[in-house]
Amino acid sequence: MSEDAGLAVEAMCEHLAGHGARLEITSGSFRLGFPFGRALIDLDGARIRMQAIAPDVARLFQLRSILAGHLAEFAPDAEALRWTGDATDLTVPPNWRELRVEALHDLTPRMRRIRFRADDLIPFAGLQNIHVRLAFPPSQKSLIAPGVSSSGRESWPDHIDRPKLRRYTIREIDPVAGWLDVDFVLHEEATGPGSAFAAEAGIGDVIGMIGPGGGSIPLDQDWYLIAGDETALPAIARMLALLPPDATGHVVIETCDEAERQTVDAPAGMQVSHILRAEGLTHTVAKIAVPQTARQPFVWIGCEYAAFRALRRHVRDNLRIEKGGHNIVAYWREGVAED
Repeated sequence: MSEDAGLAVEAMCEHLAGHGARLEITSGSFRLGFPFGRALIDLDGARIRMQAIAPDVARLFQLRSILAGHLAEFAPDAEALRWTGDATDLTVPPNWRELRVEALHDLTPRMRRIRFRADDLIPFAGLQNIHVRLAFPPSQKSLIAPGVSSSGRESWPDHIDRPKLRRYTIREIDPVAGWLDVDFVLHEEATGPGSAFAAEAGIGDVIGMIGPGGGSIPLDQDWYLIAGDETALPAIARMLALLPPDATGHVVIETCDEAERQTVDAPAGMQVSHILRAEGLTHTVAKIAVPQTARQPFVWIGCEYAAFRALRRHVRDNLRIEKGGHNIVAYWREGVAED
């Protein structure tokens, strides 16, 4: 088991390093560094010993959750993980918040901004943490909060009223005033929990939030290509607001029609192109070349699944930008209704 444990831990650590963690390996020991803490992992025969170190309870919980979740993925046969030390008596994740609808505003015919009121939003205001998971309770049901498992992970009851979780971008936030804005795409047939909630939301309605979950872009690159459709527009707008004033690059925003076009603020050196769906996001992005002077380009794209596959292949094979230099994600899939 010790050899299997070592291989599993090494694979887990290499995976985390591929997603931005700093990794150091010595004989039988692994050191992982994250923006919010660090982890020490040692092999003692067949036993895996992990130590999580973070500056506060919320980030300690986040780090333990990451380690426990990945250990379960890479070493599914390992015995149950149990933590000792600080914050082992949590009953609710410290990064859980209840959000109450304060205001609603339609930005376009298909995009609705909802302002939520909540307590203790400072942990959600970081530059590198723009995404969260929102918890939508079933219609006419009260919100159920998650618990904490013995392995230190968020846990949900196996219950018919369990909320559905979906990932969203914090569009704007004022932690001092105690509010945040989230933009929702309104679909003609609101089958997904987020779209359905946004279509019917009223002042005072309550949903949950857990996070933050990263998802921003590095702010020290010398050229950017940022592209996406309406579903990615909240993330694109937030990223552009975070970029330094001297940032350079190209932004492509695809919408279904002119009515869905939104003006976005961007650094002067970022060229912003608005296109319609008929023009094709894949075709438009494929015509953009990385300047020869760019030593550290970065590509971020959020779009439909087929476009995601084509653009990921283009960025890797044609632009030859390695894994750490791009983040390309599928936000939805044509012909597949969200449950």
